[in-house]
Amino acid sequence: MTSITPLRLFIIGGHGRVALRVTSQALARGHTVFSQIRQKEHASDLPAKTTPIHVSLEDASVSSLAHLFKQHDPHVILFLAGAGGKGGPERTKAVDELGAIKVFDAIEKSGLAERTDTFRRLLLCSAVDSRDIENTKPDWYGAEDFETSQRMRKVLGPYMEAKHKADANLAQRKTFPWFVLRPSTLADEAGTDKVSLGERKTISRPVPRDDVAATFVALAELPRGEGDGLMNDLTAGDVSVAEAVEGAVRRKRTDWLG
Repeated sequence: MTSITPLRLFIIGGHGRVALRVTSQALARGHTVFSQIRQKEHASDLPAKTTPIHVSLEDASVSSLAHLFKQHDPHVILFLAGAGGKGGPERTKAVDELGAIKVFDAIEKSGLAERTDTFRRLLLCSAVDSRDIENTKPDWYGAEDFETSQRMRKVLGPYMEAKHKADANLAQRKTFPWFVLRPSTLADEAGTDKVSLGERKTISRPVPRDDVAATFVALAELPRGEGDGLMNDLTAGDVSVAEAVEGAVRRKRTDWLG
């Protein structure tokens, strides 16, 4: 059995449903998890052995976040925060777009990527079909996928816009390594350990949150320098999470169109 190198993971948005699953799975694999939460009472919901970091992403400054990153010296930072439709378009923008950009700035300010040889990457949770819909048309989409795209924007317009702007900002960053995971519609049924990552088959298959979390953990465990600069769509699929991540890294093909 291949041994797992214990990692220090710093999760932004640690009380989210995917984040809680990531935390449980990471702890089970021997990793250390620092979990940023907005409300103190959420600490009791975190799995045992999690280290809660009580700070509001919306209120925190770039400097204060950079200080936290330097203090805890994570191997991987995961941005799993989301407004979740609470607070209207303004809060969606504040968390999903501006909050993400604040974290990007804080990573740069912390100097983690330049100061240490242990920082592996930022992992950002985005959304399938994050793109400029006025000027891009993926050639791998079928009719059902374009219908899915339209439906998502009708229901989740501000969310999709915020995710796209954060992705566009990150796409220009060259000072630290990153990988963007773009899950399709999230499902609550039990995970299957079968996914499709960056295969360009369809965006219209929902994916269980358990499998999204497992994919994030697998991406976190990638050796330094693997998968950098990719934005890949994730749906339910037919290969194991480990195989899917290996395939995406091997292809070195991003699903980002701009």
